[in-house]
Order: sequence, then structure tokens, then C-alpha cells
Amino acid sequence: AAHAALGQAAALVRRAVQPKIDPLEVSETEVKNYYQANPLLRTSHIILLAKPGMSASEMNDLKERAKKINENVKNSKKSFEELAREYSEGPSAKTGGDVDWGARQKLLPEYYEAALALKNTGDVSGVVETPFGYHIIKLTGRKPYSEVDPIYKDFIIRTLREAKGQNIYNAYFEDLKKKSKVSVNESLLN
Repeated sequence: AAHAALGQAAALVRRAVQPKIDPLEVSETEVKNYYQANPLLRTSHIILLAKPGMSASEMNDLKERAKKINENVKNSKKSFEELAREYSEGPSAKTGGDVDWGARQKLLPEYYEAALALKNTGDVSGVVETPFGYHIIKLTGRKPYSEVDPIYKDFIIRTLREAKGQNIYNAYFEDLKKKSKVSVNESLLN
């Protein structure tokens, strides 16, 4: 019975909110602005992998090794690609560290943010920690908006529509809370 009541409540909410969501438009400017803040980046990296169960001291040794490699990258006559083949522990070592084009939602947040912070193609990061280990990242491309695949633009439009729709749902529930006496039992949420 509780399940049925929940289903009916969800249907009522949808009926009240969906007509406001259906006509939502996403402009080309909004898509472009989203893309400027979240561009597709092409990167290469050298990764030193963190193994499960490594101690703090082993992780520290791994980080120190990554720092030495990073110094080597900055001062070596060898190319980043050669050094990636030599030092990287990931599958991309075979391709000179190339990990192809990556979107924000496909890459680890720490990795994407570090790559995004690199201003120019060819710039190399410091040592970047992720749950997989320590990376040294080289920015090899930043795709201009004009070259973005229409499928990816559609993904951005869906993302922006969902965000706008979520805002409408949130406003609807805030309005309900104001009109009703609602109390939240925090202890049940944990």
C-alpha cells in the first residue's frame, strides 16, 4: 500500500512539474558557455600505480618517485612520449602515454581539473594524485567548440535541460515546504 501511495505521489508531482519542464529551451550560447567551462581535452600521462593495501610509507615513496620523474620530464632531452614508455605503469605507456580525448564526466575529477588548469598544448602538470596513483599529465589538445561532435552537443543540451528541470523540481518542493508543515527527521537519513 505504501508503495502504491508513493507511486501516486510521484505521478502527482510529475503532472504538476512536467508541463514546466517540457518547454525548456537550451540556447546555443548556453551550450557554448558550458563547453568553454568543460572542454574536451586530449592528454598524455605517466602514471605510477597505487597498489591495493599500500602503506602510507609506500605511498610516500611512490609520490617521491613521481616527483623525480616529473623533474626528469622537465629537464630531459627525451620527449614526454619516450619518458612515458620508460616510466609509466599504465596501459597507455605503449602509446607514449596518450589517453585520447576526455570529457569532464569521463575522467577522474582530480585528473580533469589538473589538465584543465594547463594553459597551453604541450604544458605538463606537477604530480597529480588520484585514487589510481600519481600522474604527470601533458595537455596535448583542447578541442575548439566548432569541432565538437553534434552527439556531444546533444549530450550537453540534455545535461543543461536536466539541470534546469532539477531546479524546477527543487523550486516546486521548496514551495510545498512553505505551504505545508514539513519536518525532516535527520536521524533517519543516515
